[in-house]
Amino acid sequence: MKFKIFESTIPVMMGYVPLGFAFGLYGVSMGVDTWVMGLTSVMIYAGSVEFLLIAFIVSAIRLGMTLLFGATGETITEKSGHLNLGIPGVMCVGASCGCYAEYLYLTAAGENVNGILAVLI
Repeated sequence: MKFKIFESTIPVMMGYVPLGFAFGLYGVSMGVDTWVMGLTSVMIYAGSVEFLLIAFIVSAIRLGMTLLFGATGETITEKSGHLNLGIPGVMCVGASCGCYAEYLYLTAAGENVNGILAVLI
C-alpha cells in the first residue's frame, strides 16, 4: 500500500528526467559550470523560469562587466582625490565613436581589411 503512491508518480518523474537533461545541456552550452547547474536545479524549482534565469544571469554578467571596469577605475580615481561622475557616459560615447570610426574605416578601405586593425587605428 505504501508504494501505490510512488507507482502513480513514475510517469511524472519520467517527464522531468529529459527536462533536467535539457536544462543541464542548455546551461553548460551557455558557459555555466556544471555544479552551478546542479545547484540551480535543486534550489530553484520553477519549471521554464530556470531556463530564463540562466539566460538572464549570463547576459547580466556580460553587460555588467563594462560598468564594473568603470566603477573600479572610478574608485581608484576617488582614492587619489579626484571625483569624476561621468565615467559611464564617457565609456558609452567612446564605444559609440569607436564603432562609428570602424564603420568609416571599413567603408573607405573596402572589404579586404582587418577589423582589429581598424579599431587600433
